[in-house]
Amino acid sequence: MAKIDVFGLGSALVDIQAQVSDEIIETTGHSKGGMALVDVSSRNHILDNLQNVKQNISSGGSVANTLVGITRLGGTATMAGCVGNDKYGKLYKDDIETSGVTFDSQASDGDTGTCVVLITPDAQRTMYTTLGCAPHIQASQVSSEAIANSKILYIEGYLWDSPETIAVVKNAMQLAKDHGVKVAFSASDSFCVSRHRDDFITILTDFADIYFANADEAKAISGCEDIENAITYMASKCPCVAITNGGEGSVIVADKQRYNIEAVPCKPVDTTGAGDSYAAGILYGIANGQDYNEMGKKAAQISSEVVSRLGARY
Repeated sequence: MAKIDVFGLGSALVDIQAQVSDEIIETTGHSKGGMALVDVSSRNHILDNLQNVKQNISSGGSVANTLVGITRLGGTATMAGCVGNDKYGKLYKDDIETSGVTFDSQASDGDTGTCVVLITPDAQRTMYTTLGCAPHIQASQVSSEAIANSKILYIEGYLWDSPETIAVVKNAMQLAKDHGVKVAFSASDSFCVSRHRDDFITILTDFADIYFANADEAKAISGCEDIENAITYMASKCPCVAITNGGEGSVIVADKQRYNIEAVPCKPVDTTGAGDSYAAGILYGIANGQDYNEMGKKAAQISSEVVSRLGARY
């Protein structure tokens, strides 16, 4: 059996995007341009106001975006996550598998998580996230055989917001280590780092072979205000770190060798998913033995393509 390039473990969220007027945003009671956690009832109320509005519905979540990027580069990817036995759960599985990613988890009894993204004429995106069962991944939903048959296990930091999932993720990381599978980890966002810094440092030092962070996340993890000091700190703890810094480009430090990757110029339209696509380029490159400069340039290119259009994927 051929090895899977990347096995991803992450929150499975259905993205529901619509272009709307400012008046629609006002009816939700939340501020424009932000992200609000809402319950199922509130989500359904928002969707009721979109019945006559064209919607783009797709499988989403940070890990899913990265895995789809890997398949579009020609790689192979499998995802474990938690979706409900409802219409959104079926949609999620069908959509991500149409994108080339194998979804390797049984549905649960909970509600599938969603993220309603409303885009106003000024290009601002306002997000309403209903987590549902997405963060609550059970051990039975993660295939030990698939992890052992992968080159890389990829995990998102957001999963640490669900205490019952942490043990499942830790077991997956240990299984990967036992089978010689590389462990890759994404810090997710600086607020997530603040909530779970001690655990994220433990992953950096004891589990991760590849660690992704943007500049703010790297500073939060290291406790350094200067990005160069933050990079030095992280690189001293992990065999490979990839730090992105927007228009300033990115830095990869692997086996004590530093690679400075220039950003690809573009007109920013929507930064959603830029880091996910960057990770896709790096993970695909590592899984397929590419040179770090080569994979870094490809990661910067596809990240730029995502930033220059609406949507989280290239």
